[in-house]
Amino acid sequence: MKKVIAMLIVSAALSTNLSEGAIKVEQFSIGSTEDKVSFSWPRLVGDQPEEEKQVVKLNRKLAEEVQDAFEDSYKIYATGLPEDRYQFKSTYEIPYHTDRYISVVQEFYVYTGGANGNIFHEDTTFDFVTQQKLEIEDLFLPGKDYKKILTEKVMSQIEKIGKKEAYQFFKKVDSDTKMYFSSEGLVLLFSPYEVAPRVEGTVRITIPWQELKNILKEEFRSL
Repeated sequence: MKKVIAMLIVSAALSTNLSEGAIKVEQFSIGSTEDKVSFSWPRLVGDQPEEEKQVVKLNRKLAEEVQDAFEDSYKIYATGLPEDRYQFKSTYEIPYHTDRYISVVQEFYVYTGGANGNIFHEDTTFDFVTQQKLEIEDLFLPGKDYKKILTEKVMSQIEKIGKKEAYQFFKKVDSDTKMYFSSEGLVLLFSPYEVAPRVEGTVRITIPWQELKNILKEEFRSL
């Protein structure tokens, strides 16, 4: 089952049909929400040669993230289990999309029994011009201690909303902290158990762009 589904994911994501207009986002799905294994991820489409070049790399990356998440979770959680005990579902959201940047958050849910399943995420903020995935460190001016500044801002927000005890596992923002863009600011994303107990669910902390303008690179100050 694992190999068949992996092949479907890759072939589906690479069979992009281009339509008229600027870059658009369409949904591609395998299975349904009632199935034990189902996939849903975005596919970008456009109709101009330049747009076609811009979306191919990202489409491939998003499909590979789904495939890798499925294969890794299958190896970790499904080994030795009856096949009908393993559940895997992938969903996504697109909180930010302009002509230059797009942020995609993919959520993966794995269930093998018990009270709760496991949830984890992949974050992709992509620059259509440079054709690169943006890491958190790419946003800030050289020499700026962005980790320290973001850590302080997160701690301040946690205290402000009265979640210091609930978010007890949070220590600091690091280079591998998941992030995405929103119109309100830079959003830091923590899957269940990363910074808080499972009951708190997925934790999102938004740092307003205005608060970061002095340390952001020029190209990100107009977001």
